Amino acid sequence: AECVEFQISAGVHGLNPGGSTGEGHTFEREDFGRMFETVAKANRGRLPLLAGLIVNSTQEAIVRGRMVKAIGAV
Repeated sequence: AECVEFQISAGVHGLNPGGSTGEGHTFEREDFGRMFETVAKANRGRLPLLAGLIVNSTQEAIVRGRMVKAIGAV
């Protein structure tokens, strides 16, 4: 929650749980979902949530995309 508050106070225009620098593929699906839920809860709808879907499988990207869309990803 502190990290989300810091980023919002710094003026970011969206949050990207899962990152975009390569760490996303290291999360198991369940861990990725919990991380996204945690960020969504801390964000409280203030900024768009973008999903860093960095996986080695199209099928896994579809599953994770549907999962985070249900949580609030745009």
